[in-house]
Amino acid sequence: MFLPEGLGRAEAVAAVHELLERIGGLGQEDHASTLREVRGIIDHGELVAARLAAEFDRRGGYRAEGAGDLTSWMVGSLRLTPEAAQDRVTVARALPALPATADLLAHRELNFEQVAVVARNANKVAPADMPRVEGMILEKALTTDAGQLRRHAAAAVAEVDRDAISRDAARARERRSLNLRDDVEGTAQVSGNLTSELAAVLRAGLEPFLAPAGPDDSRTATQRRHDALLQLLSQASGSGAPGKRRPKQLVVVAPLSAMLGEDGPPALLQGLVPISQEELGEVACDSALSVVLKDARGNIAFAGKSARTFSEAKRRALLARQPTCAFRRCNQPAIDCDGHHLVEYSRGGKSTVEDEAPLCRVHHPFVHRDGWWVRRNDDGTYTTLPPGHPDNPRDRLTPEEYLRRREGAIRRRKPRRPAASAPEPDP
Repeated sequence: MFLPEGLGRAEAVAAVHELLERIGGLGQEDHASTLREVRGIIDHGELVAARLAAEFDRRGGYRAEGAGDLTSWMVGSLRLTPEAAQDRVTVARALPALPATADLLAHRELNFEQVAVVARNANKVAPADMPRVEGMILEKALTTDAGQLRRHAAAAVAEVDRDAISRDAARARERRSLNLRDDVEGTAQVSGNLTSELAAVLRAGLEPFLAPAGPDDSRTATQRRHDALLQLLSQASGSGAPGKRRPKQLVVVAPLSAMLGEDGPPALLQGLVPISQEELGEVACDSALSVVLKDARGNIAFAGKSARTFSEAKRRALLARQPTCAFRRCNQPAIDCDGHHLVEYSRGGKSTVEDEAPLCRVHHPFVHRDGWWVRRNDDGTYTTLPPGHPDNPRDRLTPEEYLRRREGAIRRRKPRRPAASAPEPDP
């Protein structure tokens, strides 16, 4: 299908969309090659958009639409993220001085991400040095992806302009930031800009915890990084001495009904965020509890001391008996694990060495949330039972059924008052 001459802009755009739909329909037999072709079309479109954006920027067209600059106009009108918009502005302004890069993009030998790397780094040097930097980066661009190309580009800029690294470091320090925003679905969003030093320290700290924790570990790479950060921060909150570990420094406000697994108001993390019964069980399994009683007006009538955690002496005894995580085929050191009550504290479990099992940050949620079971054998070893095992007391139970059974067990354990003896009849 060819576009006839004299076609209007709207008709031409509609024809391009139709062509893309037809290409997608023709690619059912060879998805790989079709995907590469479509990505090439998209990158060519980015080149056209960059040239249009450069002319739009030169004329100041964004001012007529109420925007302060081209980046903010792209964020508002094109619905791009600030980072994506800034990349496109950088390419649009630098591309006229980078003819070789534009030619490679037009012939689909580079993708837009690679071009953005070239443009960002070429902008760091004087205009007279831009062709040299462009050539040094393009030598690697045809054989490396955008991620690897960033390192080569930084080295090329530093070779041409020794002060560029100092300027980058100064800008990075000014831009350093870390934002943590609560989400409404039980997660929080983390964003920001880390300096190179902090990023290197963070990667080095996460590295020891990134390996899969045995054959039962089905976490993705991003989930492993999340759990590695949790374990790293949990270690940092401890004293650092062998066998010596502070409880997690979290505040969970939970009514008695939540601790007993009964219906009622949910527990609140940091007194603000509602958490599930499984999350409450996991957090409270190895945390200190403080009893606070309020009167009818909400005033604190009694505040007790913390209790139910495993003491340092008990932890040292456990380390001597079980040096690694109790979950099957897991080699995480027990000193970095949580102390798990084999019999839940709310069901009468005791904070004793016999009732404790070390569970790492990966496998502790398996027990509280996914239906696994850990039991201690007579010889002091541990057996891990997956969901569905005939000896697993949580076999084939939904979380709701499990909580109802646990609530029933709690009620059965409550001591009953002795029945009052009936008065003897008068003679």
